Amino acid sequence: MSSCRSSRFYISLEDPLIQRHGIDSLIPERYRPLRTEPLDRPAVQRDIDRAQRIVEGQSFEIRRTLSRYSQFIEGQRRQLFERRELVLSGQNQFL
Repeated sequence: MSSCRSSRFYISLEDPLIQRHGIDSLIPERYRPLRTEPLDRPAVQRDIDRAQRIVEGQSFEIRRTLSRYSQFIEGQRRQLFERRELVLSGQNQFL
């Protein structure tokens, strides 16, 4: 017999990650609980989920751009070392 299991994550609106991405500003004042009460409203959860998808998309784009730059720099490094080897071996036709 199997049972449904689920996880629940708790985050603070004061968490630096939440504040850095402005997620706390998406929550209307009327939905903001007291400091000790959980914020358990579907509308707020949708806003947080949407913001999380946006942040994840931005992070993906940053990683993709960084990978492209890394590949470009690696190609430049290889060309430089190939030319260096030609110069050191005396086979350089450009001299």
